[in-house]
This record gives sequence, structure tokens and C-alpha cells, in this order.
Amino acid sequence: MSSWQSPSAPLRVESLEDRSVPAVLDLSAAGASGFLNGALFSQFDGRTVERGALDTFLRMNDGGRTLQGFNSDARRVQFDEVSSRTLNHALRIADLPQVTVAGVKYRQLVLDVKQPWYSPSVSLDELRLYVSDSPALKGYRAATGKLGGLTAVYDLDAGGDNWVRLNARRNGGNDRGDMLLLVPEAVLGGGTHLTVYSKFGATASARFGEVSWSYGKTGAVGDFPPPNETGSISGVVFQDFNNDGVLDPDEPLAAGYVVWLDTNDNGVVDDGEQSTTSDANGSYQFENLTADLTYNVRALNFNGTATGSRFVFVGPGDAIGGVDLGIFAPPS
Repeated sequence: MSSWQSPSAPLRVESLEDRSVPAVLDLSAAGASGFLNGALFSQFDGRTVERGALDTFLRMNDGGRTLQGFNSDARRVQFDEVSSRTLNHALRIADLPQVTVAGVKYRQLVLDVKQPWYSPSVSLDELRLYVSDSPALKGYRAATGKLGGLTAVYDLDAGGDNWVRLNARRNGGNDRGDMLLLVPEAVLGGGTHLTVYSKFGATASARFGEVSWSYGKTGAVGDFPPPNETGSISGVVFQDFNNDGVLDPDEPLAAGYVVWLDTNDNGVVDDGEQSTTSDANGSYQFENLTADLTYNVRALNFNGTATGSRFVFVGPGDAIGGVDLGIFAPPS
């Protein structure tokens, strides 16, 4: 098992507070990373991977503006998947490397993208993951998002129309990866096989391109050591009488309220998510946070509902203060 850190030169990723419009996670710069619906996406320098170290389980090409498909042992293919069983086959969850980030266990996938030199940008617009005991799922239905009658255990677009921007030119099309995807292991229960459906190019064209999903043996894409520097987030919880998110002089601090890092942005304190309680002065703090990541900080109101999200990027050695959380005042 390894402990993950993103590559060098991190990009401060865009905040995703407004879920009524598409949320764009831009991975076109070196070291960019961020969470979408609990999964961690990171730009990756595939040049560090030895040739032959990855097992490709899904390759798609020969599409038009868009490329879409899913891995399966079933034949015939439904979309733009290659039919070769070497490059399109079932995937056992147990074969995926396990990675731990901020105390949460993930399984790791690698994405490689190729685009013409004159049009290097491409978008990942849809990503849905399905868990089953079948190595041969078939019959994807776009209207319902179901595959083989199954509902996705992970959906990139849950809660909003999200997409990821990628730059194929950054690693020069070396077949060894452009993006790492870390999927929370907690969502992968209930079956032995993982089927990955994805669609590219709806926002930034995938014309004349090729994409490949792969995985490596543990350590194949870098046995990432714990970062030399971590970071912290701190602030206070207060009773936000006027609901403006700002701590005003007449608004009292609130002790005994749960504050947590809402990894999947679902407004619930899930197993594995870091949490704490505001002290007698209303203060809270999270220490030893993995650097080069964006965290979603929230608190629970007196009635158990969640406050709005506060997205905070933590760089190496950063001590981010003043992340204050306004709660509903309990009835008098």
C-alpha cells in the first residue's frame, strides 16, 4: 500500500461551490488535482512509468468528435471500443493498486489520452463505474445511465454536469498515462469486477484521438512516499444570524458542533471522512493534511443539515486559517 501525493508544480484547482452550472476540473497543467464526487483526479507524468508496466483494459478510437465505451469480455462491442481482447477485457477490483490519501483508501486507475498536435485538449465528460460479479456486462443505456441493468456506484455527473479538461500534449503521447483516477474503495463493494464507462469529446473534441484506461501493479506508477510537508486548516464555527457567511461582531461563537472534510460533497459525515468538534471557543482545526489537495470543509447545523461547502486548497506547509463556518442558530 502506498501513500499518495500529487506530482510537482500543483495547480490551485477551481472551487466547485456552484452546482447549478457545469463544474470544470482543469488538469491541463502539471500537478493539477482535485476531487469530484469523492473521486480524486490528478494530472500525471506518465514518463516516469516503465514501458510495459501497465495493463490496458479499455481502449477506444475511430470515433468522431466523441469517444465512448466500456470494458467487458462481452462481444460485440457497443461503441468505440477496440474489439481486441488484449485491449478490452474484464477488470478484477482486487487487481487494482490500493492507495491511501488522508486516511481514506482508494483504488487506482490510469488514463492515457492521445490527440493531434494541433488540437491537444480533450474533455472527459462522462464517467460511470459499475460493480458486479459478471466479467461480461453489456447493454449500456444512455437515457438511464444503467449498464446491464445496473446503476453506477460512481457517477462523475452526480449533483451536476461536471467534466474534466485534459491536455494530451503534456506527456507527448507516450502510452504510459496522463491522469490518475483514485476511486474510494468504500463504493466498490458488492462484486468482484469493475466496469468503466466513459465518454470524451462532448465539450472539447476527441476527433482523431485515442484513449486508454489501464492499471499497474502496486508501485508501477510510482510508490509515492508521504509528502515531506503537510498542511492544516482552521477556523471557528459561529451562529450566522443574517446568513451571509461572515462572522459579524454580534454573532456568537458556537461550541460542540461537528466539522468535517466532506470528500464526496454529499452533506453527510461518511465513514472515513475526517471530522472534529468545535471547542469551547468555537474553534476547530485539521492538522497533518496531505498537501497539494483541495478540501471541502463543512459543519452540521443544530438540526443535522450541512452548511455550505468551503473549498480550500492546501499546499505543502500551508496553515490555512480563517475558514469560518456559519451555522443556523437553534431556536430560542
